[in-house]
Amino acid sequence: VTLVFYPWARTTKMSRSGKVDGYLPEYYDASIKQHHYFSNPFPGGPVVLFKRKSAPAIRFRSLHDLKPYTVGVVRGYVNTKEFDEADFLKKDALTHDLLNLKKLLGKRVDLIVIDQYVGIHLLNTKLPGMLSKVEIVSPPLGINDLFVCFSKKKKQAAKLRDAFNAGLNMIQTDGTLDAILS
Repeated sequence: VTLVFYPWARTTKMSRSGKVDGYLPEYYDASIKQHHYFSNPFPGGPVVLFKRKSAPAIRFRSLHDLKPYTVGVVRGYVNTKEFDEADFLKKDALTHDLLNLKKLLGKRVDLIVIDQYVGIHLLNTKLPGMLSKVEIVSPPLGINDLFVCFSKKKKQAAKLRDAFNAGLNMIQTDGTLDAILS
């Protein structure tokens, strides 16, 4: 396997057109099935909102509570169905999560949508010392499983999916996946 990193919107476009065999990680969305085969699911993390600790508290019971805020998102990401369809929200789209974190810390957006574990990892590795400057708004938007998407434009797509699923099943059965996650 050769992994290549591109901005998310370019990644999904390249996969739809068959320029790459597939991409990961993706949350499930039925619209993706038109161009891709989904792998079996594997554990993801909570999709959350991050805010600056210095900003006023946010009472969040429904998405309508977020109307006054500008929310940073990654262009082309599937987040949760409810959030993605909330066209009444002010969403500011960028190319990747790290830019959204920088924009949040720079007070250019009020909130960002991010996988909780990705956010913490990026803060610890790319923005050292900044983890203490953000907090998670409760409750999470959702908890999504992850998938690998294999391009239907590639002849071997179903074979690759099946091979991935077999390997995933092996590491789930022997406890390797649980060890990785812990």
